[in-house]
Amino acid sequence: MNDLDYDTALEYSNEQFASLCTTGDANEGIDAFFNKREPEWPGK
Repeated sequence: MNDLDYDTALEYSNEQFASLCTTGDANEGIDAFFNKREPEWPGK
């Protein structure tokens, strides 16, 4: 990863972050926050 130029590293980082935002854990965290409850992490 250290050999990537700035623009390529930023693009890669954005792709990885977008991928993480679609996980079950991300959805559960958001839902728990808005419903003011403790999250139940599915780990998927």
